[in-house]
Amino acid sequence: MSNGVKKVLILANPNSGIERRQKLALKKLVKKLEKERISYQIFQKVEDIPLTIIDQSVDRLIVLGGDGTISFAARFLYRNNIDLPIAIIPVGSGNVFAQALKISLIIRKAIKTALFGSPKKIPLGQVNNNEIFITGVTTGLHADLMNGTPRWSKRIIGTVAYYLKLPFHLFRIKKHHYTLTLPNQAPFRIKASAVFVLSGLPRVGGEPLNRMDPLKPMLYTLVLEIAKPSELARAFSEVFILRKKPKNKVHYFETKSVILETKHALLTIDGEMTSKKKLKISIASKPMRFLLPK
Repeated sequence: MSNGVKKVLILANPNSGIERRQKLALKKLVKKLEKERISYQIFQKVEDIPLTIIDQSVDRLIVLGGDGTISFAARFLYRNNIDLPIAIIPVGSGNVFAQALKISLIIRKAIKTALFGSPKKIPLGQVNNNEIFITGVTTGLHADLMNGTPRWSKRIIGTVAYYLKLPFHLFRIKKHHYTLTLPNQAPFRIKASAVFVLSGLPRVGGEPLNRMDPLKPMLYTLVLEIAKPSELARAFSEVFILRKKPKNKVHYFETKSVILETKHALLTIDGEMTSKKKLKISIASKPMRFLLPK
């Protein structure tokens, strides 16, 4: 028996991530479960999981997908007050959350973590005291890129689809007016090309990216005034090559809450568009358990 695991639920959304990679991952996972004599049930949508079958006999929910599918699964469990560990096999077009938790993108290793990993309580973000998120709230250049990249292309080539679309956005960067209200501070009004309010990132590069620890109950807000491709290239070089914090046109805050307001810019929560233009962002009252590598 694998680490005392007897029964698992599997969420494998066929519309999530790279189609061929997900099919391969599901095939390998099922083979491993049958070898270990672990019973399982497979669902394509999280809302199809009957609440009546989630009881003490279920050991974990294994999610095959990217940030979007993981976010839907986490919201489902949180909304229904279900304390069930989530295991991740990252086969999505975006796997930021899994990488932030140091879960391998190699399917074999991810399956090992899903079955043998250690459960760890992870603090998540929350919007308007209602909807939780696993990665963050974004607006501006990033939100435009997410909205402008066709879903079909992400299913075929994954993250590469974003990179192919990026040059078109770099040469038409727009600035929008934003108001950020941080705890115990006057409203911060700025015209910016992008705003990120994140719960954590893979700890790569220099400051401030390497400070965004997903294990800490903290919100990391990054505001970019950058409006030219040359300025973006300079900031990228400073963070990832020189490994230092950009000096110009970049603002960074670490807080427990922030209110983000805009009139015209697109806003996304975990990559999904929202019609709301004012978001009260905070740390969720309850952390959730995820399986991490030992």
